[in-house]
Amino acid sequence: MTILKADTETRRKSLYIIGIMTIFGIVIIEFGLPRLKAYLHNLPPKDALQVLNIVLSLCFLSLIPWAIYFYRLGHKIIDSNLFPPPGIKVVRDTKILTGLAARRRGFFLVVGGLVLTVMALFGSVYFPIMLNKLVNNPMNDKPSNEGIHRTPQSTLSR
Repeated sequence: MTILKADTETRRKSLYIIGIMTIFGIVIIEFGLPRLKAYLHNLPPKDALQVLNIVLSLCFLSLIPWAIYFYRLGHKIIDSNLFPPPGIKVVRDTKILTGLAARRRGFFLVVGGLVLTVMALFGSVYFPIMLNKLVNNPMNDKPSNEGIHRTPQSTLSR
C-alpha cells in the first residue's frame, strides 16, 4: 500500500482560497443582495424580471467550471489507472489506489461532471422560463375547482 504524502504548501493555499471565498460570499450576501433588491425595486417590473432571470441563470451556470474540472479529473484517473492521478498534489496523506478501485472513482467523477453540467444547463434555462410563466400568467388569476370532488354532507353524517 502506497501513500501519497500531503503537500503543506497546497494545503495552505487551499485554506487561503476557502477563507477568501467564504469572506467573498459573506460580503455578497450582506452587501450585494440588499443593493440588488433595492435596484430591482427601482426598475419597471419587466426589466426587474429580466435582471432576475439573468442573475438566476448565472447562479446555475457558475457550476459549469466545477463540472468541467470533475470530468477532466475523472478522465485523468481512468487513463492513468491511478487515484489520485500522477502529478496531482493532495492536502492530506492519501492512499494510492490502482486498478478497478481507481477506475471506479474516475468513472464516478466523469458521471458526476456530466450530471452537474446537465443540471446547470437545465436550471439556467428551466427556472427562468418558469419564473416568466409564473409572473406573466399567475396561478391566482382564475381560481379553478376542476378536479376537486366534494363529498355531500349527508354522506358524512351517517
